[in-house]
Amino acid sequence: MGINIELDVIQTYLDTHGRPVLKVSRKNVVNEHQVTIQVTYRFPTRLMLQEPLLLTTFFLALFVVSMFLVRLDLSISKVPFFFYSFNLSFREVLIVMFSGSRGGKEGEDSWPLA
Repeated sequence: MGINIELDVIQTYLDTHGRPVLKVSRKNVVNEHQVTIQVTYRFPTRLMLQEPLLLTTFFLALFVVSMFLVRLDLSISKVPFFFYSFNLSFREVLIVMFSGSRGGKEGEDSWPLA
C-alpha cells in the first residue's frame, strides 16, 4: 500500500532539455485520504532564457543568410548594373562595351546612339 512515484522527462515543442513530469499514484484511495501535495523544485534561471535566445539566434541567422542571398549576383551576362538606369538596350550596351571608342568623331566626348 505504498505510494508509487515516477519521475519522467517529456519533450515538447522547442524544448532542448525536456520538461520534468512527476507522476504520483496509490491504490485504494478514498476521500479521507485526500491531502494537498506540494511539489517544489529548483529551476536554473539560465534555462528560462535558453528558448528565446535560441529563437532569436535562428531568426537573426535566417535574415543574414537571406540578405546575403538577395545581394548575390547570379546573372550570366556581364552587363554592369548601372547601364540599366540609362534605359539602354542590350545591343547599345554591347556597342559601348566592345567598341574601341565612345562613339562620334575622334576627340568628341559623346555617347553612341544618344
